[in-house]
Amino acid sequence: MKLFMYIEKSIKRILMLIISFLSTPFWFFSGFSKRDEKLWLFSSWFGKRYSDNSRVFSEYLMKNHKDINCVWVLKDKKIIQQLNKQGIKAVHANSLERIKLSLRASKIFLTIGDEFSFLFCRGVEIYSLWHGMPLKKICNDDDFSRRGEKKIIGIANMMDKKIKKYFFPWKDALYYDNTYSVTCSDFFTTFLMSAFLLPESRFIKCGLPRCDALFYNKEEPLLSRIRETYPDSRILLYMPTFRTSSWSGKVFNPFSSDYGFNMDEFLAVLEEKKCVFLYKPHFYDENIISKKEKMQRFITIKNDDLDELYNFLGQVDIMMTDYSSVYFDFIITKKPVILAPFDYEEYLSTARGHYFSYFDEMEGVIAKNWDDIIDIIKKEKYFKISEKKIDLFDRYNDGNSCEKLYNFIQEKSCLRK
Repeated sequence: MKLFMYIEKSIKRILMLIISFLSTPFWFFSGFSKRDEKLWLFSSWFGKRYSDNSRVFSEYLMKNHKDINCVWVLKDKKIIQQLNKQGIKAVHANSLERIKLSLRASKIFLTIGDEFSFLFCRGVEIYSLWHGMPLKKICNDDDFSRRGEKKIIGIANMMDKKIKKYFFPWKDALYYDNTYSVTCSDFFTTFLMSAFLLPESRFIKCGLPRCDALFYNKEEPLLSRIRETYPDSRILLYMPTFRTSSWSGKVFNPFSSDYGFNMDEFLAVLEEKKCVFLYKPHFYDENIISKKEKMQRFITIKNDDLDELYNFLGQVDIMMTDYSSVYFDFIITKKPVILAPFDYEEYLSTARGHYFSYFDEMEGVIAKNWDDIIDIIKKEKYFKISEKKIDLFDRYNDGNSCEKLYNFIQEKSCLRK
């Protein structure tokens, strides 16, 4: 059975290799297409979401630089229809219209790097804005995503990467000659260089566009309802990083009795201290983590409950997380953070390694279980992150990342002329 699966995978690789070689002329001739300096394409999270850095930057452009023609490329027909109704141009990633746009566009903005094919994009500038500064090892440095594969398959995967990089760069933005990314501070740049295999000159010191939304302070209906229902209460948002059963072998349940969780006891302290606890699982885990019933002062939320996550995030009072990059974003609000590495050792050994020491570098009150959480809330032990640590992690995040990114692109265009 295993031999049959290996043979099947090998045949698929060979077929894809043949198709890729046959596609090479399209890639070559697309480089002679006349590019429109004002046509910019956007996508996010494998083409399945209208969110993150790409969203915030495109909305900044649509508001402040209306001469730029912003078009979203997506794979979800429902989202495309919704955006078109709002007056935002959006097309399907697999449509003929997208190919036409790819032949004319001068710039592409992404959060993952392979939201759609770049086969018709030779000469286009690609801005892989990514989706957070790394505590967890990512991309080239991530040793766990392929865990469990046989050595021979691992070697084949490495060969695939080299073939793509030198012969088929349109298959991934990180193998592309004109790819740029962003960094929030010099502290992270070295890690990003290693992860993306890009030189330092390709990283723009502008911060993350999505962090600008932390300062929007626009109305979020969910927050308005909560504050109306629970006046004079602090809102504590819990956002753990994602786990996948394919990596760890089991679903991570932060509310397990293994970590000392007791709902009645937790609700009592929330009531006593006038807190509302919002639990937002990573959208990767929304479908595999059973949603808890809405209870008084304990509310489970999903992305669909919000308009813009970072606008929402900027208006909560306390952040609670474990290994998520949201930590590095939230601390620029200068609000308290609770760190909850309940499964630290297990996470390191089954999911993701870390670039630096969690307990040495991450600042915030640390809880190893729910007894610690209750004690922290009851005695109000949480505190704001120091200016020194904010400067270390967020030197270039100042609420003006979109403007700085736009200025970089414009200056680059002027130099090219």
